[in-house]
Amino acid sequence: MNRFNHRQQMPMITCLLFFLCWGMLLPGYAQKKPASQDKGKYEGETRYGVIKHGQGKYVWPDGSIYVGKWRNDVMHGYGTLEFYDGSSYSGEWHNGFMEGEGTYKWPNGDTYTGGFRNGKKSGYGKLSKVNGEKHEGQWLGDMCNGQGTHTYPNGDRYIGDWKNNMRQGKGIMIYRNGDVEQGSWVKNEHVPCYCSKKVVTVEEAYQSSDAVFVGVVSKVTPMESYDVVEFEVTSYWKGKLFPERRIYLRAGTSSCDHVYFEGESFLVYAKMETESLYYTDKCTRTARLSKVVYDLKTLEEIVPCKSTANDKNLTYYKNSDPVCGCDGKTYENAYHAQKNGIQFWRAGKCNELNE
Repeated sequence: MNRFNHRQQMPMITCLLFFLCWGMLLPGYAQKKPASQDKGKYEGETRYGVIKHGQGKYVWPDGSIYVGKWRNDVMHGYGTLEFYDGSSYSGEWHNGFMEGEGTYKWPNGDTYTGGFRNGKKSGYGKLSKVNGEKHEGQWLGDMCNGQGTHTYPNGDRYIGDWKNNMRQGKGIMIYRNGDVEQGSWVKNEHVPCYCSKKVVTVEEAYQSSDAVFVGVVSKVTPMESYDVVEFEVTSYWKGKLFPERRIYLRAGTSSCDHVYFEGESFLVYAKMETESLYYTDKCTRTARLSKVVYDLKTLEEIVPCKSTANDKNLTYYKNSDPVCGCDGKTYENAYHAQKNGIQFWRAGKCNELNE
């Protein structure tokens, strides 16, 4: 638990500093436009020879320059304002304010490209810093509000809901070391998963599960409220197996749900949810393959090699897809292995696996 708290605090502090600085800078620059234009120099189209109206260029005494459209003496339409300190804005204006689509650049190279309203970041936009930090998503009143993706300088990444520059709502935090926190967030804090059941033994987990296998995530298909995760099974104990050694799981978006990425390997203990779909979560012994050495050894010890039970989970297929049975024999595919009573097998030919 302390490990996660530490990780939550660092992105939170970085996030607050990041947006505090950016939120202060942008309105400040917008206010640099002098209140009076009497002492500046204007060249361009006018109305009645006095009112700036149409295309024109204005130079302030401090060196700031605006080139673009005017309407009734104020910047209106498309134009570029270059401030004396090196910052600039190019984009749409409305009654003297940045409004619409535009790009704001800071003197150090940081940039924001996206929507503006009343001189503030609003709508969809992307904020990029020279140190690698980024935020892309919805903005309102100079703050992150709505869906957004934030990338931290160290490579950590958050994808999800924001409210007033804080992670709030549903989202996922992906740490560069591979750890993932998914689910609900409140004021930048992740709401952790709570498991009411005690930790079960490997034997208890095996007996209570409808499917137990090691598999590689081959495909993740987003649905309306969940993902369907396709596994290519590499080691099998039980479960409904489809052709080409496939088993399918439903993955939700709560803090108790695992997050699956293509190419990752898991040891899965799952319950059948529908005729073709299983479900598991963090309250089971399901885990990434790198963390289940004890489970794998125990399963080999407690699960009989052969079973005389009539397995209804067989799906016939005739393709050659060799598996190595626990009896040391190679079978043409998983179907033939199970027809011969083999309860545990690994993908591949025995002689190749034992080399």
